[in-house]
Amino acid sequence: MKFFYIGDPMCSWCWGFAPERDKLRAAYPEAGFELVVGGLRPGTEEPWDAEMRQFLREHWVEIKARTGQPFKLDLLEEEDFTYDTLPAAEAVALARQIDPKKGWSVFKALQKAFYGDNRRITEFAVLKEVLAEEGIDAEVFTEKWEADTEQMGAKTDFAIAQKLGVRSFPTLLLFLNDTWQIVTLGYRSASDMQRRVEQYLEKAS
Repeated sequence: MKFFYIGDPMCSWCWGFAPERDKLRAAYPEAGFELVVGGLRPGTEEPWDAEMRQFLREHWVEIKARTGQPFKLDLLEEEDFTYDTLPAAEAVALARQIDPKKGWSVFKALQKAFYGDNRRITEFAVLKEVLAEEGIDAEVFTEKWEADTEQMGAKTDFAIAQKLGVRSFPTLLLFLNDTWQIVTLGYRSASDMQRRVEQYLEKAS
């Protein structure tokens, strides 16, 4: 029995979903819980425009109202920000290489840094700071970052997400008795997800 969570540290619904995801994870402490970084907008090159900022403002306010998660909106006033999700995804992949136990904590720290604090986690210097706060050695991270010019760690995760057929985030899948089951596609409460998991377990017994 193993869960596969596919999300992105810069995905707004993934941030809104985070408390429910963690509640479900806590409900099944003996089960594996794999993190796959799906790749929301990797490689985006142009700064967001006014239309995009307005869309995101409405979207973030909606998610905050529905989930209770904090969203700081100051960043939406800055015209020069480029919403490229590849650097943050790569930071998660490299942190996991440095310390396999740190993947989840770094993923969650980056979510909070971006949505809760509006830190520019598209920038290497900011990523290095956030990872250092999570106990990742800055020098080691810098060496791996400079050596990994093709972002292969993140792209490996993207390929896994594509192989699983995941097209939206967050997605939570359950691998049980050699079969894949959908726990949720998008936001869902932990109690709803747990009911679904228990149904799968009952059928499998």
